[in-house]
Amino acid sequence: MTKNSIISQGTSFRIYDSSVETHDLLPNGTYKVVFSMFSGFSLTKLDEPMTAGEEKIYGNHEARLGRIANAYENMDRSLGVLMSGDKGMGKSLMIRLLAEKFSENNKLPVVIVDESNDGLADFIDTLGECVVVFDEFEKKFDRDDQNKFLSLFDGLSTTQRLYVVTVNELHKLNDYLVNRPGRFHYHLRFDYPDADEVREYLNDQAPAASVEDVEAAVTFSQKIKLNFDHLRAIAFELELGGKFAEVIGDLNIKRLGDGPEYDLTVMLEDGTKYTERDNFDLFGGVAADLQEAAARNRNGEYVKFRFDGSMVASVGTQLILPIGAIEDVSYLSGSYDSQESEGKSPIVSVELVLVRQNNYAY
Repeated sequence: MTKNSIISQGTSFRIYDSSVETHDLLPNGTYKVVFSMFSGFSLTKLDEPMTAGEEKIYGNHEARLGRIANAYENMDRSLGVLMSGDKGMGKSLMIRLLAEKFSENNKLPVVIVDESNDGLADFIDTLGECVVVFDEFEKKFDRDDQNKFLSLFDGLSTTQRLYVVTVNELHKLNDYLVNRPGRFHYHLRFDYPDADEVREYLNDQAPAASVEDVEAAVTFSQKIKLNFDHLRAIAFELELGGKFAEVIGDLNIKRLGDGPEYDLTVMLEDGTKYTERDNFDLFGGVAADLQEAAARNRNGEYVKFRFDGSMVASVGTQLILPIGAIEDVSYLSGSYDSQESEGKSPIVSVELVLVRQNNYAY
């Protein structure tokens, strides 16, 4: 005779067949929080565990993983990890790496939270020790909803947990979550890959690509911000035998709005240095598309000129503008619209460095 399970809640008793199991702790695995108007919150176990697979890891992920794991082992409270940066920068990969590490080494289940409902924070606090993941937190939880998690993220629960939160747009995050290491001990920033990382990635993922095409892509990455999603698409085309100059126009990598932001540095022959941060389009090439630039020195004086962006050359991590590409140079003694100064030393170098992302770290 099949043995049934009888579960009571208050004065209510429910009878279940032998398929019902009870657990003192949530078994190791990957779960998603679900909500029903009739039954409230519950967990659904996903078929596939959250793992990083065999994908090669670029950047400093391994060092960060070790630091987080060591902190969790030595902390007597919950640990919060906030990860921010634009889309396609590796935040989701870092989540998978953390989930894999804590599942294997600490035997902790992973719980994914991706929708807002009243009482969610209280439900999470009933779970045992686990890794709780909020991916794209600012998209799924507005500022009012974020307030409901402040006590949970304080880490003062009697149960230790690892809270992992990713955001794409940091300015949409509640002010009480940023610069609050009591809630999020770590804040990991994810930036666009630099020239060396782009070169390494393409050499690994597109070994059949020519050196010329790889270097063309590297130079392109210094003019426009490329994330790993972009690089994956470029590597795919190059590995199929495509030429970078021929395929880049057809890929879903487009210029929207103003050109990218660059740090501009202008040096005069006498050593005077002018700097500015501005938007430029370096993909022009005809006289009508000449870019206007202005930079200021420490005395508040300006230098103004026009240049042909298509003549910019890549040297290391910088873009160098040949002097021959510069036209209509003028020097201003004070404000941007002040009278021109005479007798200034000539320009000897102009450098441009792509601003990949604001770096808030010290």
